[in-house]
Amino acid sequence: NGVTILNEAGAKYSDENMAESARSINVEDINRVCGYDPKLFTEDVAFLGRVQYGDKVTFTLNSDGYIYIQGENQDVGVNAGESYFSYYDSDSGNWLELTTENPSVTILYDGYYYNPQTLGTDEAEGEYICNIPNSESAYRLLFGNTNCLPNRAISYWLADVTFWLGWREFSSSDVRLADYACFIARGVAEGMVTGAIPRVVEHPPEARFQRPIGGLRPVAVLNQNVTVSEDGILDY
Repeated sequence: NGVTILNEAGAKYSDENMAESARSINVEDINRVCGYDPKLFTEDVAFLGRVQYGDKVTFTLNSDGYIYIQGENQDVGVNAGESYFSYYDSDSGNWLELTTENPSVTILYDGYYYNPQTLGTDEAEGEYICNIPNSESAYRLLFGNTNCLPNRAISYWLADVTFWLGWREFSSSDVRLADYACFIARGVAEGMVTGAIPRVVEHPPEARFQRPIGGLRPVAVLNQNVTVSEDGILDY
């Protein structure tokens, strides 16, 4: 899967003289540097107030042939408008689908995204700030420019898979259907730590998703004999 591919590619940056091991960067690395805890910002990333980080979401193949989605705080399930749903089963390591013999599955929702300048989903107002404790250089390394303005050209994948939900609303009623539910690698894009980074491209007669091209960011564990100068030069 994507996590394995990213970590295997990152491992090529290990070096017996300087780095004992290497892997791809992951979301825990960035959260630790930024001081972000998704459990403290669940309402920021709630989808229409229905599903929040840490909620259990149940997918059920109903007798009418459609998939229904129900968050743990919802009284009734919502018709997703689809008749097929597959999911990754971590116990077996296989992709399974809902059938009449296996009609329901409950999944823990772990999707979130944030702006490293605000540690929330809002854009920074006024002067841009480097909201990483005592480390402007870390911000530049992860997100972009020296003036802390996010470099929106930087896009790279994180070695984590998240369960991601999107919703769309129809007319002025309270009817909301699931636009998509997917298992996707997290990433950094447009100055944000993201859970899913597809782009919607209008392509008549219908819209389609195009995934952006993301880069690789390796993380290396340096040998004990390696020193790092203030300007980032390594020596051993």
